[in-house]
Amino acid sequence: MHNDEVTYSNRGPSAAATVAVAQQRLHASPYHVLRDVQCELRDDSLVLRGHVSSFYLKQLAQEMVRKVDGVRGVVNTLEVGDRPQMPLANGTCHVRSEGSQGSTEASHGRADTDRG
Repeated sequence: MHNDEVTYSNRGPSAAATVAVAQQRLHASPYHVLRDVQCELRDDSLVLRGHVSSFYLKQLAQEMVRKVDGVRGVVNTLEVGDRPQMPLANGTCHVRSEGSQGSTEASHGRADTDRG
């Protein structure tokens, strides 16, 4: 499941259309991680938020949306590095891997102590 959140400031339909075009460009990328990038238009600047695994992908996302009509600038706040793991109640971690549409669960360092 991809994060399809699209937000925009209260600037009318042109802001929504601008964000939608930017989001469509990112969703068209062969790099699945770029499909999770969130876009928001603030004062004619497109703000990019999310997590990518390399500086190359951070720059690629910026270039993909830079020339969208209505965007005067790009504020690239994408974080680079491993995506933080979110511990689940059962002691596993929910991790989304780049290039994967699903998710995997990994052990969170707990040994199985229930030996019966």
